[in-house]
Amino acid sequence: MSRPQENREIDITRARPKKGAAPAPQGARPAPHGAGEHAGQQDAQKQHGTARASSARPGGAKAHAGAGGQAGTRPAGARGKRTGRRRAGIAALAVLLVLAALAGGVYLYVDSLIDSSDLGSFDDVSSPVSTSAEPSIVPPDFAGVRNLLVLGLDYEAEGPVARDEKHPNTDMILYVRLDGNAHSMTMLQIPRDVFVGEAGGAAGKINGILAKNVDIGDGNGLGAVKTYIETNFGLPIDDYVTIDMDALTEMVDAFGGVEVYVPQNMRYYNEKTGALEGELLQGWRTLLGGDCEFFLRYRQGLPRSDLDRLVMQRQFYAGLFRRLKTASVGDIVKLLPVAQKYIKTDISTLELMSIAIEVSGMDSADISIGRLPVYGSGQFYAGEHSVVVTAKEETAALLNEYFRPADDPIAAADIGTPEWPTTGGAAGAEMSTMGDVEAVGAEEPRK
Repeated sequence: MSRPQENREIDITRARPKKGAAPAPQGARPAPHGAGEHAGQQDAQKQHGTARASSARPGGAKAHAGAGGQAGTRPAGARGKRTGRRRAGIAALAVLLVLAALAGGVYLYVDSLIDSSDLGSFDDVSSPVSTSAEPSIVPPDFAGVRNLLVLGLDYEAEGPVARDEKHPNTDMILYVRLDGNAHSMTMLQIPRDVFVGEAGGAAGKINGILAKNVDIGDGNGLGAVKTYIETNFGLPIDDYVTIDMDALTEMVDAFGGVEVYVPQNMRYYNEKTGALEGELLQGWRTLLGGDCEFFLRYRQGLPRSDLDRLVMQRQFYAGLFRRLKTASVGDIVKLLPVAQKYIKTDISTLELMSIAIEVSGMDSADISIGRLPVYGSGQFYAGEHSVVVTAKEETAALLNEYFRPADDPIAAADIGTPEWPTTGGAAGAEMSTMGDVEAVGAEEPRK
């Protein structure tokens, strides 16, 4: 049963930076205009000898996942006709790529590219707007705390919720806390299947809140997601960044690939025929777009499905972080058209540059990532939709340690996601630093 919303008060003002603590926008902006198949029962450990050079990945596209890590190809099918869930985890990739591009100093060009979303806005919590007649093009030093909501938008046509240009699901939800004083970044992965009841539409999942609210009232889907997270988790949100999931292959290919440590053999079997249709072998691989898509969507053969996938995706973030550190001006320029096509944000260009400079100077030990603690898959809503349920005691402990002020803790009773029958124990946050992630596979030779 859902906890009555009107009786709960969570003070998020203590966790929100004081006005002016973070860089202020330099000018007013216009009003804003999962992945993989369900795990089959086939033996995912069956040996097939050498890696296949060109085998079909789930959904009909190709995944070139051989020992050499060659890039895959993907049909240019019409948007909205895709099968299978798409690329959970790409949002974090997109944010870092865009920040790196903006840090390249191409201010005037980028300012004409980055646009705001037509899915809603955060106007009610926007920072004061500068009225200077001579706006600076020099980014200010980043200071204070900035809380970002990063959303990966999936426009897949299938499923209980219509997905089109105005009704995407948010199959990647990442909460990012940037602390300019401590020079650190802490990220929280919120699984797309977190149970929210009617707030999430027909499937009752948090990834459906945006799509459900686009046509309600003023159609502020982004605002609905923001309000739900702030109200039910006590996490303040200052700005958003959205990324269309279609950006994956184009971004990675434009960047020349990303070297990633694949922690285990990954094999996808057709659930009907049992045929092997996609494969990545354990070890260091330089993955281009098609391979990265396969890596990020893979969950068949993972004991905890999406929960294990979220942990494994951190290897991709680590590889991307290393790649960004060596990005050239040419790399940055190649990314700009992709940014224009797929990324929306309400953050001004100067602010993005300020954030980018801050993030690029961080040590991997100062970048942390964890996952919202939940009771794992196996629970069903409306008789057919598999959901995960917030583990409130564990969630409160996590938020208090990493995201809330020490003198203003949140109680488990204040976590407002609805109750639902659960089975088994809770899966914890599994917090790790980027340095911890980078250490995995460090002793194995590069190919």
